[in-house]
Amino acid sequence: MNEESIKLSICIPTYNRAQILKETLLNVLDCVDEGIEVVVSDNNSDDNTYSIIKNLKAPRIKYFKNQENIGAVRNIVRVLERAKGKYSLLISDEDLICNSTIPTIKKIINDSQNISAILGGVLDQENRPYIHYARNKYIEGKEAMENIAFTNFYISGAIFNNDLIDFQDLNQQLSKPNNGFLHLYPHRYILTKLTLLGDIVTIDNFICKQGEKGKNYIEKQNGKIFNHPLARVEQFKTDLTLSTMLNVDLEIRINMLLKLYRMVRSNLIELKRNIKNKELMDYFNLQVDETSFLISIEKCTEIAIKELDKYKIEENRYLKIKERLLELKDSAVLYFAN
Repeated sequence: MNEESIKLSICIPTYNRAQILKETLLNVLDCVDEGIEVVVSDNNSDDNTYSIIKNLKAPRIKYFKNQENIGAVRNIVRVLERAKGKYSLLISDEDLICNSTIPTIKKIINDSQNISAILGGVLDQENRPYIHYARNKYIEGKEAMENIAFTNFYISGAIFNNDLIDFQDLNQQLSKPNNGFLHLYPHRYILTKLTLLGDIVTIDNFICKQGEKGKNYIEKQNGKIFNHPLARVEQFKTDLTLSTMLNVDLEIRINMLLKLYRMVRSNLIELKRNIKNKELMDYFNLQVDETSFLISIEKCTEIAIKELDKYKIEENRYLKIKERLLELKDSAVLYFAN
């Protein structure tokens, strides 16, 4: 394969899931042509992953095996580093690509300039929309960050401009302790930075379909569940850390603070709405009570106001934003109380 002709790399991190990976690869190979490569980064599996890939006899699959298990997040970064295409489609080893969307993606890649990422929808196992975007284009900087940053939690379905990813920065951040935003969701860290480097295109097509029901790739590898209300607070803290560390102007950071707060608040309200839905609670392995929601919203408000205190803004504006945060908290507490 001529590396210069590769426009899209389909990147699949994997570990000890040979049979699941086989189904994913068989699906992926249906859409592969001369401009597409498939990159598998095996995190030192001790099952028959290599044999499965070898028996497929597919030259467009590039298989790499780490000499040791480097952890789920580092393996995600590693698979992107190994890609030769200008754009990389990251997908979990359990998910399936919606092959009919590939021509749309290739057309955007061929026809567009200054695109840093392409985002499409994700279907759940029952073919229901799990993530769905409207067809749009967001201009790099303030517009892209405020509309896209922190919207994409799911590992599959994001297409990155590999030329714009700062892998040195990624690996430096991974070496630091307590960088939760990166240690849990590296793809969101990448996407947020890319909003500052190029336009973001969203399409209403579905890029992939969820495979195995339940936890996502990161949760499976790390053995954690992030749907509990108190865990949402920790996620909120790490997202705020990322929004303030990026080199963006004060206006964007304040708007991102409010956006993140409203997002976490709406997530908590949605969970409260479904707390008596045993099927849904079991689906997300949730065991929560009413008190957890109240504690979460109080903590989130406290964190948001502390974050606001760091910004040097004129007093009247500061008081208005703080008042708005407290109003949102009060309305949420009132909702939880009913």
